[in-house]
Amino acid sequence: MARPTAATASLLGLALMLTACASSPAPAPAETSGGVSSSSACAAATLTVSPDRGTPGTRFDVAGEGYVVCGDTGQPTSADAVSVVDVHWIQDGETVDLGEASVAEDGTLSGSFSVPEDAGPGEVELVATDALHVSSEPATFTVE
Repeated sequence: MARPTAATASLLGLALMLTACASSPAPAPAETSGGVSSSSACAAATLTVSPDRGTPGTRFDVAGEGYVVCGDTGQPTSADAVSVVDVHWIQDGETVDLGEASVAEDGTLSGSFSVPEDAGPGEVELVATDALHVSSEPATFTVE
């Protein structure tokens, strides 16, 4: 029987880790008081864009929350704090890296970008990710 390579062993370890994370129970819902959560459980990262439509060259802002690294317990971990994320423009199957947005210690994101000059009309998805730990659900922008 052939011995696994280091790369194969690493991929197997990653697969086992992801399987364990996927099978972990979801954290209990947080109690809120005045709109503030009493739990520090991790929520899915969100992304919003304003304005949500414009022509090539239009400046727009992105904002979001939930950009924290979560452990298997569903609680944020401080060892791998996210400080910046890459913002990607996805249109007609092509992805353009718009640049970085900064992330505050509380996991909120902010940044300002421009619609690419060669963007065609239609709906676009924007996604923010640090490529290792967190990724947002897509936000929608319409190029006029």
